[in-house]
Amino acid sequence: MATACFSSDGDGDGDDTDRQTGGSAGQPATGGAAGEGGGGKPGTDDPATGGVGAGGAGTGGSADPSTGGNGSDETDDPYCPHAWNGFEQLDIFLAETNALTDDPDMDRDTLNAHGAAALEAAELTGEHFGRAKDFVVETETSEAFDALLLYQELYMVPLAQLAATASDSDAYSMGALQLLLMDGVAGATAAGALASGTVSTYTVQRCGHARWP
Repeated sequence: MATACFSSDGDGDGDDTDRQTGGSAGQPATGGAAGEGGGGKPGTDDPATGGVGAGGAGTGGSADPSTGGNGSDETDDPYCPHAWNGFEQLDIFLAETNALTDDPDMDRDTLNAHGAAALEAAELTGEHFGRAKDFVVETETSEAFDALLLYQELYMVPLAQLAATASDSDAYSMGALQLLLMDGVAGATAAGALASGTVSTYTVQRCGHARWP
């Protein structure tokens, strides 16, 4: 099954392997939804600052909603918490969908549970990156966010929905292949992979790092 390859250096593009890597650092991550305002660090159960995300427990600590930071890592730039949350959720999505290809014989309940976690992360990825884009004025970076959001809409959410409802791994794999063959989807995955590198580099330059410290 072909999937997209994501990296933090902007060199990722679609390939024909069965595993996705990347997000902001190529590592599985945890996190939750941000509130309005600064964005909120993942790891609290307070819906105003962020809940425990799909795919694992939060990292702990609560955020100052006026800055989106936590302790010595506070930032006055409202862009940063939203971008960090976006990469946290993208990493969760990648980890959850990679788990499906790592174990092609997993039972239906486990498959659907990974799918549900991936779906939550996919939806939050779009939410957070959409908010981050509101604070971007540079045309190239804004276009990169557009590409990421299109990838989220055309590939991430439908793929996760497939996993959340598939009867077994074979049905999921066949559905994922058919998804990639749909008009515009393969191109969106390749463009999204490149865009993730652009957004990650921009976030490092603007915020000091591409994910929550």
